[in-house]
Amino acid sequence: MSALGELGVRLLGLLMAGGCLLGMLVGIGLLLRPDYGHTLRRPAKELLLPLARSIRTERFFYRHHRLFGGLVFLASAIFLSRLVGFLGQDLTLAPMAGPGGPVQIWLWESVVVFICLAGLFTLTVGILLLLRPSLLRTFEEWANRRFSTRGLRITLTQWHGALSGWILHHPRVIALFLIIGSLFTLQHFLRYHLTFLLGF
Repeated sequence: MSALGELGVRLLGLLMAGGCLLGMLVGIGLLLRPDYGHTLRRPAKELLLPLARSIRTERFFYRHHRLFGGLVFLASAIFLSRLVGFLGQDLTLAPMAGPGGPVQIWLWESVVVFICLAGLFTLTVGILLLLRPSLLRTFEEWANRRFSTRGLRITLTQWHGALSGWILHHPRVIALFLIIGSLFTLQHFLRYHLTFLLGF
């Protein structure tokens, strides 16, 4: 694996480990203070307030669609060409040596596939914006209906019936699930991947 590949896998692994630690800290907080769940709801709602604001930039964007389309297309083409050049043989299913090799392969190739798909999608958006912005407008209207930030905020902050009530009334059970799950994932992760992540 190239230096870029190792860096990508290490960053992804450290992000996963950070998520485990965060889950464990939240679980400990809920275990020590069961009413902490109600306290967490208030700052969470405040953090999600910007999602309810509507920012309208479509008119300026579509008025200069050739400029923006050309820039998006050029940037995506350069990105994809550089990506293929840097990765080279890392795009194949070459086996890795060492503990946790199959998992390392899966993590790295998942990152590569995701980045390539994102680059191809951006390239397609650039072409549509450059040649047929009306097609992109139709897609944008559909995406705004399905994935609006305002709807996301409502989904994240609304009361989800019996499930939300059960979670708030059984905080210690949720805390135990978080702690056990985080510890299990973290110890498994460190057991097989500490050598690869830290490089010794």
